[in-house]
Amino acid sequence: MAGRTRYIRLLLALAMLVIGGVLLYGQFTGRPTPAVDSSIDPAVQIAAIEKASGTRILTGDPDTMTVGGSDRSVASQLPGVTLAPAETAGLGPTLTGIGLSLSVYPPGTFAGLCPGIVLASRIGFGDAEGGGTDGPNFIVIASNPAFGDDTNLRTARLGVHHEFSSLIWQRQPTIAMRWGMLMPPGWQADATAAEAIGKAGDDDPAPDTGILSAYGATSTENDFNTYAEIALGDPERMHALAAATPVVATKLALLIEAYLATDPGFRPMFETLGYTPQD
Repeated sequence: MAGRTRYIRLLLALAMLVIGGVLLYGQFTGRPTPAVDSSIDPAVQIAAIEKASGTRILTGDPDTMTVGGSDRSVASQLPGVTLAPAETAGLGPTLTGIGLSLSVYPPGTFAGLCPGIVLASRIGFGDAEGGGTDGPNFIVIASNPAFGDDTNLRTARLGVHHEFSSLIWQRQPTIAMRWGMLMPPGWQADATAAEAIGKAGDDDPAPDTGILSAYGATSTENDFNTYAEIALGDPERMHALAAATPVVATKLALLIEAYLATDPGFRPMFETLGYTPQD
């Protein structure tokens, strides 16, 4: 559950569904899941990611570790969320997914807003378990060996885009208001995370609503997060959706505007992915 209504999945439904389409990512993109070399020491992977991106990968105890110069622990900045430390064993798929996602961003742009990515073996929202969440200047990604390599890789690969987009959203309240005006007539946000969880497995809305997933329908921020996932993680699909549906094209343009208003350095990323940012 991202932002105040997080990127969440039910533990009992984990084998079938991850909110935002993470488990289905390889299926709907038509792309094979990248191979994971389990022989690589996670410490080596972490060092390589940190050197390339400037963002720290944190695997310690969330109750005590800090990020981004804050003197407050990670856990203390996420009220209502329970975090369990990541297990070093089995981190390879998650780190591979993170590396793939971060490679999309121009140098310095991601780290400028998000100096740390925290890994946790469990992200709890009451009885529900999440794939990720975000703080004021960090994101948290779930990595649990029990979920399997494919699930961990896909959770990280899309979860980084999903959660990072909430850091953009937090900084662009005017664009958030404009996004709300693009929601379909009669649409209402879910009041609680429990309601969002309950609707995560519903059928996706009709494309002409401009809402791209059942989870995106639960709040404007979750809708924005879903657009970021697809725009940055599956640009071919986003291009097709925007070409077919005017409201999707409008929302895509607003998403790009939000990123560029936050940092113009994101422009090469969108251009490389085939988008045409407006000046």
